[in-house]
Amino acid sequence: MFEFQSTLIFNNNRITLFYRFKLYHKTHFLREYFALLPP
Repeated sequence: MFEFQSTLIFNNNRITLFYRFKLYHKTHFLREYFALLPP
């Protein structure tokens, strides 16, 4: 039971990190894209 719990927590952390990473890259890409556009 304890192993299952730790695995579940580990997977949740990995998923959260993954989504945070994707979200950061998306916002970073948008910022760069709008910076390239002429005002």
